[in-house]
Order: sequence, then structure tokens, then C-alpha cells
Amino acid sequence: MQQVVVDGEKRLQNFYTPYSLRLLYASMLIAENTDLKTIQERLGHVDAAMTLNVYGHLIKERQAQAREEDGEGSSRCPRLINI
Repeated sequence: MQQVVVDGEKRLQNFYTPYSLRLLYASMLIAENTDLKTIQERLGHVDAAMTLNVYGHLIKERQAQAREEDGEGSSRCPRLINI
């Protein structure tokens, strides 16, 4: 809890909100490379599109991190050439 001043009165306010805990849970699932369908079901979203709309930025960050860890441009995986 943290102390805040509202209308000149000191009050205690929860540091974590239900939304922030939900975001933490989603980010942990994404960090563990949990598939999108499982994330959607665990968060109670109607479809995967809703999950992507809300948490897509976290998924993109995780993909970028994975590319860096794998060494993008690595010779292990040949690149496809468009002809």
C-alpha cells in the first residue's frame, strides 16, 4: 500500500490493482512462450483477436527478444529468397 493525498486527506491506496495483476499474469504467460489460444482461454477473452488487441505489444516485445537471443541472421536457419 502507498500513502496518497486526496482532497487534502492522507489515504492508503493499493499499489496493485486487479488490472495490473492481470497484466502481470498475461506478461508471465507470454514470457513463458505460452501459446495464444491458452492465454486467451486463461484470461477469459472471447477470441484470440481480443487477446492480440490487448496484449499484442507484449507479444511483439517477446518475439524481438527471442530474435536477439537466437542471433538474428544466424547461419542455422537459411533465409528464403523471393523470386
